[in-house]
Amino acid sequence: NDWPSMDASKNPIKQTMSEDYYPDYPETTLAAYRTVMQLAREMNTVLAAPEVLFLGPEGSGKSMVVESFLGHKVAAGIPTQRPIKIHVKNNVEKTKISVLPDKTNEDDITEVPEVVSEKLLFPAITKRNDWPSMDALEIVYDTPGLWDISLIDTPGLTDVNEDDVLELAKSQSKRLLVFVERASGWDNLKMIQLAKKLDPKLSRSVFVYTHIDEYVETFTESRQLNQYLSQIAMGTNDKAFFLRLHHEERPDGVDDYRNGLVQYQHEILEKLENLRFDRRRESRVGFHHWRRYILDKTWSIYLQGIPQIEHKILIMKQNSQNDLQKIDSQIENMSHFRLRASALDYVMMFLQSVEKLVEGSLEGHPAQNGQTTDEEKSAVGDWFDSSGNVIHIEEVSGQNQRSYGGQQFSRLLLEFKAVCESIVLKEVAMESIASATGPHKLNNVSKYVWTASDIARQSLQKTLKPLVDLLFKRAENIIKQIPNIAQKLLNAQHKKRQQQAVNDNFGKRGNDSIYGARSFVSSTGNLLPTNQKYSQQVESDTSSINIGDFPYFSFKIREQFSDLIQNVSESAKEKCMDEFYSTDLVYWEQCRFGDNNLAQLNSEEAKELVQQLADDIFETSKKRIIRNVLLKCHDNFLVPMKAELWGEFKHQFSMIDDDELEELFEIKLTTQKLVDQQTSLKKVLETFDAKHNAFKEASDGFANIA
Repeated sequence: NDWPSMDASKNPIKQTMSEDYYPDYPETTLAAYRTVMQLAREMNTVLAAPEVLFLGPEGSGKSMVVESFLGHKVAAGIPTQRPIKIHVKNNVEKTKISVLPDKTNEDDITEVPEVVSEKLLFPAITKRNDWPSMDALEIVYDTPGLWDISLIDTPGLTDVNEDDVLELAKSQSKRLLVFVERASGWDNLKMIQLAKKLDPKLSRSVFVYTHIDEYVETFTESRQLNQYLSQIAMGTNDKAFFLRLHHEERPDGVDDYRNGLVQYQHEILEKLENLRFDRRRESRVGFHHWRRYILDKTWSIYLQGIPQIEHKILIMKQNSQNDLQKIDSQIENMSHFRLRASALDYVMMFLQSVEKLVEGSLEGHPAQNGQTTDEEKSAVGDWFDSSGNVIHIEEVSGQNQRSYGGQQFSRLLLEFKAVCESIVLKEVAMESIASATGPHKLNNVSKYVWTASDIARQSLQKTLKPLVDLLFKRAENIIKQIPNIAQKLLNAQHKKRQQQAVNDNFGKRGNDSIYGARSFVSSTGNLLPTNQKYSQQVESDTSSINIGDFPYFSFKIREQFSDLIQNVSESAKEKCMDEFYSTDLVYWEQCRFGDNNLAQLNSEEAKELVQQLADDIFETSKKRIIRNVLLKCHDNFLVPMKAELWGEFKHQFSMIDDDELEELFEIKLTTQKLVDQQTSLKKVLETFDAKHNAFKEASDGFANIA
């Protein structure tokens, strides 16, 4: 125990200096504290100042207990009408007291803190403490001898304000609670029951009993006194302190105030000694023991937060080490051989993703990346007839659902079939019949069939050919969306591999706690992998190149895919256009397979007969065209997307020589960027090493108070 002896004969009052009871912590400890806090700010980690909340009934001496902590007159002696929050802050320069502007007082028009001395603090508070309020009056108390602590003096508990005052205790679960009460018989003490409501385990509660000098006078023998002290200790988990403080008249000067407390301290100990009290309770008697207890508690709170800062430093240091390891590996991988191997791996994964999406895999998240029929039309265009009017059809299955790839392609074919089936042959005009007949007269069956075949052929080409063109345009648009979705899948897979490497690095979530940082720190201060697989996984992850970092190569792959789609589309469309026969073929087909039994042939009914025959030929040919276009579009457009894709891409990739590869990957420029990043990361790592070493030295200095 570093405190002065309580034996008055060995330590006379006149020779006792008050500073022995208000000792400053060693400058080395406070310097270590300042270093720890500075590093916490640099790591964007907040170590909040511990808060000590004082609760007690009116007249219990609560404000004087606050004064005894600071060692000079504050606001005791007048009823506390509002919370007074004193922010004790470590300031290496000097002690400075600042009363912050009172926003709740209309008469206080100052916008800057009012700096006052210890002597003038009392009147500064008094003039702001003359009306009830739950808005705190805040004071900043800069001192070189303490670390940051917040002391909150609350209004005395009454039936009127009890709920509001207790709400302050409930709002912060980490506040230390100091319950102040006048010393009296055990049955008359009320604060213990209140404390158990707010803090059932009494883990953050401290009890201070004032005016102990008056209550001691009621005891006549040591048995009564020691029984009382023992009962209090058991009821409060041995966290009760007994104080003799200043009463109404208190010295204004700091030294006089503190020397008065020292004298009261010796007087009460002398009374207790005369009653032969149990000296095991001596550490719970006197303001300096209570003050030291609070300081030790706040010190331990800071110690609990130290691993959080170290953990943050180590995490950032480990991240820099991982980034540096990746950069080193990427520099090694910028050779032509490794680039070509990585590029080929990317192409294979890209083609696998495209193939899955074309087949209708749900990996691409249709709800996010798919299209409805209306969205598809807005991008390419709607169906129009030969007159330029929009063709309206009944709802196609799934047209309001988002889809892509094979599912979207199947929906398009159904829509095309419905649109074409809605097309009918318009009424044939005499001019059309004359044009189709030519110089010959309609005097036999073959002439009628020929004329009707030519009219049907012209109408089919005019109405269906534009629809086939739009069919392939929309089909191209569907397939061209797939590379973008495939790229998103590859990016997601790359991020997943990176996250897996991080998870494998730090092991289970339970090890990633702010208090477990030291459990995986080596003697050199580096974070150690938690399993042997980590090094292999990191090596595998860093050896692969993220093709997303090379836009020229990615663009070339998508460009090749687009060219392939265009070539396949043109080939498939050309085959579909073969379904539009010439008049000779239409005529031959009708003569061989059609019903040409015309009952009568006269000029008056020529128009009706040609119209009837042209309608039959149009419908028959339309069905054939629809059926065959659907089959050819599927077999000659969609199927090659899955079958010919691999061979075509492998062929195209094999044609890339080293010069083109260097251009696509910008090897020289990329390598220089990586070297610059490598140099920067090494400096960052050196900074973290220095910060970690400084933090370990500072935290050890703070944890071991001399």
